[in-house]
Amino acid sequence: MLNRVFKFIILSTFFLVDINLCAIDIYMDDFQIIRLNSTEDQQVIEESNKEILFLFENKLLQTTTNTITYGYFSDISTDKSGDFNISPIDDSLGALAACFFYNIDYILFGEIIIDIDNNEYFAIIKLYSNYKNEIIYDIRYSDNMIDQDDYFQVLANTINQELSVTLLEELLIEHEKLEQEKLEEEEEEEQEEEAKDIEEEEKDEEEEIVIEEDEKNEDKNSIIGFFTSFGYYYVLNSEWKEFITSVTSMEFGIKFDFEAADNERMDFHLRPGLHFNYSFAFNKDRTGLVIHYHSLLFRLLLEACFEFSDKFDFFIGSGVQYRFDIIDYQGPTNTFVTDIPYALGTFASLGFDFLIGKRKNTYIGVTNIFDFTFFNEIDVNTNFLLHFYSKF
Repeated sequence: MLNRVFKFIILSTFFLVDINLCAIDIYMDDFQIIRLNSTEDQQVIEESNKEILFLFENKLLQTTTNTITYGYFSDISTDKSGDFNISPIDDSLGALAACFFYNIDYILFGEIIIDIDNNEYFAIIKLYSNYKNEIIYDIRYSDNMIDQDDYFQVLANTINQELSVTLLEELLIEHEKLEQEKLEEEEEEEQEEEAKDIEEEEKDEEEEIVIEEDEKNEDKNSIIGFFTSFGYYYVLNSEWKEFITSVTSMEFGIKFDFEAADNERMDFHLRPGLHFNYSFAFNKDRTGLVIHYHSLLFRLLLEACFEFSDKFDFFIGSGVQYRFDIIDYQGPTNTFVTDIPYALGTFASLGFDFLIGKRKNTYIGVTNIFDFTFFNEIDVNTNFLLHFYSKF
């Protein structure tokens, strides 16, 4: 008995401090009073049984604490049952029906046997738990009838103390079970999150690999590029230099891109190509002449491209060109004359590209070209061009 009381104190302290436990509600069914060997009148027996039942139930009510509170099952069964009556409860099946129908957690029931011949009380009290769907407490207590009040006081105190330990043990087990389930749920959630993160990382890695492979394949497959540009050209040396003013220059064509070297610091490409250039100029105001100067160039080129990063490269190039000009000018007789000179030449170029597309196939940049054309005198022009270059 002392061990159970000590255990009750420890468990109560644990629940009240660590769990902030609310009071447990226990409903008492009307205990059955059974008299053995009684010769009294039936009405007297019924009145005596009511007194005994009232005494015992009040003793239990007086033991109500912050941990356990007692109530009458008849209070709720009368309100809800109508014509349906479960009481008196005499087994676990009836207790199950009472808990289910009236939505309660615990019900206390049993019987008190009064042995008249042996002058003895014998109590069989049981507690049914709706959590476990079984009887979790069963006490059998007997004593003589020297003092009826003392007997029921001791019985009520014993039941209350033992129920406190029993219920707290059950709730502790339930609490540990819930904590374990909560821990398992948290672990499952963490595992699901980790699995989800791993799956997303793998998916991202796969997408990156696919993109890298696509870019590599695109770089390998995209050896043809289209080049277009426009800008300004300036005449450095020409027999027409003093008579014309440059207006515009534009150039377009195709290039073939071949990777010659690939390392961590720099990629090296060779880009042969074929370009067409058109330039236009007209007369200076002070000359008093009317001149329309058209210059057409066909270039065969080879560029060396140095790619320092995925977004920037620098190139230099040179090649041969064939040029012919169409010059319309007003002669001394005020009639227009067309002159078409042509000649071979060479050129040198340099420039840089910046990546502007998500994929490594579209660039914008600047090109500077020096033309040398072998007329009777060498014509020298320079072109400053803003260009676009797309590989496909």
